[in-house]
Amino acid sequence: EYLKDSKTEDILGCSFIEFKKYLELKFEPWMTWDNYGLYNGELNYGWDIDHIKPLSIATTLEEIYELNHYNNLQPLCSYTNRYIKSDNY
Repeated sequence: EYLKDSKTEDILGCSFIEFKKYLELKFEPWMTWDNYGLYNGELNYGWDIDHIKPLSIATTLEEIYELNHYNNLQPLCSYTNRYIKSDNY
């Protein structure tokens, strides 16, 4: 059986299970795994995993890895993430 190596978990700095729990601790009351990634143009309809410091500020591969660490990620309303925050910090 083929298993993906742990590179993604190495970059995240934690296991997928730990990352899921980390995000859940940051959920707003309306956030669930069922509305992850959903968007309809309204506030608090769905949510995305947001980079607090955007990837666009990275200039090196090392910085890209640092910006993909779990402590730079958060759940954020899809509308806010896509149209208000975008690549801003």
